[in-house]
Amino acid sequence: MSTTPTLKGHVGRESILVDANTVLLVLLPTKLPASARCQADALISAWRETRKEREKDGAKGISNILCVHESEVVTEDGEEWPAYPPNIPSASSPPLDDEYASAFHTTNLDRRLRRAFSRLHQSHTYPPLKHLVIAGAGADTVVESSVRNAADLGYIVTLVTDAVSGESPEREARTAYNLNGFARLRTTAQVLAELSSSSSSLSSSPSLPPSLQPRRSPIALLVIDVQVYCASPGAGGMHDPPPSLPPSPPSYLATRLQTSLLPALRRLLQRCRALGHEIIYTCIENATVDGRDRSLDYKLSGIDVPKGHHHARVLPEVAPWADEMIIAKTTA
Repeated sequence: MSTTPTLKGHVGRESILVDANTVLLVLLPTKLPASARCQADALISAWRETRKEREKDGAKGISNILCVHESEVVTEDGEEWPAYPPNIPSASSPPLDDEYASAFHTTNLDRRLRRAFSRLHQSHTYPPLKHLVIAGAGADTVVESSVRNAADLGYIVTLVTDAVSGESPEREARTAYNLNGFARLRTTAQVLAELSSSSSSLSSSPSLPPSLQPRRSPIALLVIDVQVYCASPGAGGMHDPPPSLPPSPPSYLATRLQTSLLPALRRLLQRCRALGHEIIYTCIENATVDGRDRSLDYKLSGIDVPKGHHHARVLPEVAPWADEMIIAKTTA
């Protein structure tokens, strides 16, 4: 891929630049032709320099380069490890058996990357921005499927178009066209320019434009099932207990609700709103009138709040404000 298509992708993604907190992922590097391999080597050298800068700041052992080889072994800037299946980290597990599939398929690459990003962003208050720069061989096979997979997993992806190779220039161009919107499309020179313009200090913050900066505190208050069904005397959740359970005093739940839970929750809501914390409510409510979408657990337990029923409403004493979230749920 010697040229960058004149495609812009999504505006929000385009404004997130490569910086010292970005991880470089190179796929099948030994299969790259000489021209693309030269570009990939330039990227690797630049990322190693950012690692050296981090080590000067006292951050030892934080790797920001990962390579997936056709030998089915992934190296993390020189450290080799088997590509285990994602949920079975066992040395006896088979490695990646299809080099044309996504590098995330049947491997623990996602786990490794999340660990790397967590360490790179350990000094930041907000969850890490997972920005991944991808280069490598297999443009319309392993590269395209890996970029799509990474985007689905929540990574911000920059594809280095002249450090990617395919079976033909036409297939390389088609890959870039297909991935517009899934990734930022940049040349090696453009990526290196972005990297050099950013600070390599551990204290540097992710390159989020003002429009994408978090608008609220990273803390959220989750209010679970404080609704008519669960917390109103005589409603479904406060009816008489089954014979298998010991009986409660008739007014116990209602008294606790009015004298303890609701007053405390009102104070908590007031304080969280004053501090700008997000408030999220969950309420039991079917997505259908007949409740066919309920989980097996709810069906066995007899929990049934039809769609739109007043039992799904939050109690008025702690009602949500107009801009607060209410999430309906049909399972525990």
